Amino acid sequence: MVSFPRISHRIVWMVLLVTVAGHAAPASEKQIIADKPKLDAASLELDGPTNLLVLTDVRISTQSGYVIKAGQARTTDANNFNNSTWNFTNKVEITTPDGSSKADTASVSFVGNQISTLHITGNPATFEQHDGDKIIAQGHADNIDYDLQQHTVRLMNNAWVSYGQNECRAVVLVYNITLQRVSANRADQQGERINCTITPASNTETKADSP
Repeated sequence: MVSFPRISHRIVWMVLLVTVAGHAAPASEKQIIADKPKLDAASLELDGPTNLLVLTDVRISTQSGYVIKAGQARTTDANNFNNSTWNFTNKVEITTPDGSSKADTASVSFVGNQISTLHITGNPATFEQHDGDKIIAQGHADNIDYDLQQHTVRLMNNAWVSYGQNECRAVVLVYNITLQRVSANRADQQGERINCTITPASNTETKADSP
């Protein structure tokens, strides 16, 4: 086990690989490094045989505006943000381009130096959509999945979402960040009813369906 007591400066994994021989990286490699997520941590332990990396007081930020903070992070693919999975625990806080989330745990997959999937759990896990200092929408559930391609948040188990003057509770709710719209599929509800309080407004488009 290799142990480093503190990392106080930003680290870009792969810098270690391209500079290990003391040579400057070519321009193309420098661009690849610049595009990689940035990582700060208070301490680091790396197990050589298993390649398990454990960090404490960790912060990871991506070029697309996502920031993940947690008391601890674990991964076996630290040198490859093109294809890696990280598990975060202990007061997980996530900042997105549109808002923020808090959770007990998070599982994050990286592909091409960007977040591919983001799953958080908590008692409960929460999310907020922001417009500057204004909260546009907020919700909580035991489990929350971010679909970065569809720009949606899927809340599962004890799901609650409040947006504008509207509020919905269900087993599963899906909130569309772009459209500011909630949907609830009957097949996901495990026989439970969907409960919504909807106040129509001229500047609010609402959808709460149960096919």
